[in-house]
Amino acid sequence: MAYRKFFLWDASAYIYASIILLLGCSSVAVAKGPSPWLPDSFSAKFTQIYLSAVSGKEQRGQGQLDYAYPGKIKFAADKPDPFIFTSNGQKTWYYYPPFIEGESGELSVQEQGNLWLNQFFDLLRYGPQTNDRYTATAQGLQWLLKFSSSTAKEVQTQQAQLKFKTKAKQFKELQEIVLLKANGQKVTFILEAMNLAPNLAAGYFDFTPPPKTKIKEI
Repeated sequence: MAYRKFFLWDASAYIYASIILLLGCSSVAVAKGPSPWLPDSFSAKFTQIYLSAVSGKEQRGQGQLDYAYPGKIKFAADKPDPFIFTSNGQKTWYYYPPFIEGESGELSVQEQGNLWLNQFFDLLRYGPQTNDRYTATAQGLQWLLKFSSSTAKEVQTQQAQLKFKTKAKQFKELQEIVLLKANGQKVTFILEAMNLAPNLAAGYFDFTPPPKTKIKEI
């Protein structure tokens, strides 16, 4: 349950289905460069690591991440608790399937789509280069991004470390993202099996609830 509370939202402020999705939503201006560094879309297996605010112990979650520029993102987690979070850039769904087959799942829906994690990826469109949104510093196989105060508020993140397999630091070699959240909590995403040309059909980032689902509009 602790993993559910934290994933994508700070646990102290956003609690499961009764309060979830109450996120600040604002448009992020993307720093432009000569050519995109972030692909139009990608898919990857992810492992999320964070320290539990309750026990202080390391917690892990796993699943599939899909993204399409601009502002479309989907997480389908399978461990430790299955859920689907998906946003088409205009609308967001957060779905927990039932624990027992035949019972009702729970879905929260928000008529907004610019949440902090899709905003974060959008900011990387033209690569980790210093601009008015963040400063970028190369550190060996890493880029350290420190966000401006206004951007940090929008993406709810103070800084980010991008860790790569080689010094070329191409997006396809990105293997780990470490985020220092606005509340001081550190969240790590380990990316594996990166696919830079996934087959994401029209409507992929929309969500149609199964029968019996309890739906709450936020």
